[in-house]
Amino acid sequence: MWYSLGMTREEIIATSTRIAEIRRELQNLNQLQKELRTLESRIDGISDSPAAPSIRTRISGEGSLFERAIGVVESITTKDWTSDEVAKSLNANPASVVSALSKAQKVGRILKSGRGRFRSIDVPTASGITEVENVAA
Repeated sequence: MWYSLGMTREEIIATSTRIAEIRRELQNLNQLQKELRTLESRIDGISDSPAAPSIRTRISGEGSLFERAIGVVESITTKDWTSDEVAKSLNANPASVVSALSKAQKVGRILKSGRGRFRSIDVPTASGITEVENVAA
């Protein structure tokens, strides 16, 4: 046996296949997130007329702290944000912002870029591939 992982050949093949599937799903997720942002930006300017739905803006005082914190991080995609910076931007309780950013990272809405630092998922890397696409590559 040329490998000593304690796995059979079939298990290695099955694991490799699943990894490839997950990478494809991540790439699709990235594309869906971009489409969602595009659609959200198209309706951000709609007035509050009776025919128009009530839309919350991403960083305004409306909406949950969770969504507003994500909006701040996504506002500058090339910046690594600390929870203190986000809290100051939102004029919010720093402990609550830490919790919101941690939750956003756990559910895949933002990335953790280091200890106490967060960034948008759509951060271009040196090769021009976004972080999620880079993981999928």
